[in-house]
Formats: sequence, structure tokens, C-alpha cells
Amino acid sequence: MRLVPAFTTKAWERFRGRSRRGSSFEAVRPHFLLLALDSVGEAVFAVDRAGRVIYFNARFEELLGAPEAGAPLDAWLRDHGVSREGDSAAARALRGQAKAEAQAVLSTPRAPKGVLLRETARPVLAPNGLVLGAVTVIRAELL
Repeated sequence: MRLVPAFTTKAWERFRGRSRRGSSFEAVRPHFLLLALDSVGEAVFAVDRAGRVIYFNARFEELLGAPEAGAPLDAWLRDHGVSREGDSAAARALRGQAKAEAQAVLSTPRAPKGVLLRETARPVLAPNGLVLGAVTVIRAELL
């Protein structure tokens, strides 16, 4: 699987508009994985081995906003209302943990009691076993 840079909202909307006009599978084949991940009901994101955001889906953007491509994930999340004890699941997966889990709380004006974020991450491995990055799924629950 090839990880790709995060789409900006405007770039993604332009792509989606074009894909609706030419909606054959062949027309969207190069972007099928991104479309599939954008259809997932949970937030999904990927980081490179330095912990910088390289992909996020629409649910992630809806829940947490749109980080700049290459933004250090943990610092960006802290700056956007996410608090946690200990490391994120992505940070644990980057250290090679096969299946990492963590929890955090998102504080927003719309959810004054907070939103519980349950994270599950796995490392993205090269064929030789080198950790290239991590992919994380976040399930959100109102507190």
C-alpha cells in the first residue's frame, strides 16, 4: 500500500466533483483506496515514522479538523483540544507494538462533557519489517 499526502478539503472536493461526472470504476481506480477510506464511519489517519500526518479521512476531518500535511500528530492534537495520559496508539505502533490501543478525550464547545476517543493503531511495515509509519482508527463516543 502506498501512503499519499493528505488531501486539502478544496482539493478533495474538486476530485470528488470530477469523479461524480466520470463515475466509472476505471475513472476512479487510481483513487479507489482513498474513496474507500473516506467512506469509513470511523476516523482514520496515517503517520510516517517520524509521527507526521500523511493521510486522514473525511471522518477525521469532521471530528478533529484538518491538520497540515506533515504536521506532528501528537502536538497538533494537543493544540486542538485532545488530552490523554501517556502515548497515543500511533506512537506505540511506531515503536513496533503490533496492535496498540489508547484513549483520549476531545473537548469541544459542541460536547462540553467531552468525546471519548478510542484509538487502535498498527504499524505499517515494509517487506523487510522496517516500520514505515502507522495507521490508526478512532472510534468517538460522547461522554
